[in-house]
Amino acid sequence: MKIDLNKLLIFKSDKEFKINATEKTILEKMINNPGKTFSREDIGQLINLDKERSIDVIITRLRKKIEIDPKNPKFLQTIRGVGYVLWIE
Repeated sequence: MKIDLNKLLIFKSDKEFKINATEKTILEKMINNPGKTFSREDIGQLINLDKERSIDVIITRLRKKIEIDPKNPKFLQTIRGVGYVLWIE
């Protein structure tokens, strides 16, 4: 997988996925802090959004773009009761 934040694209296998500015902001912060857990509140402040369910939807959309199996994420994981973490190999 390759992520091009400048072009707002994710390349996975032989497919190309477009990301929006909100997804870019979240990914950029997480990529620059691999292994750091971000609470919904942290993410909400980052993108100026205070609705937890909306943040969950954004994370779900990102998983569909970066994960091989979004139902069993390897990279963008939920830390139950804490938030989300991005693992980079």
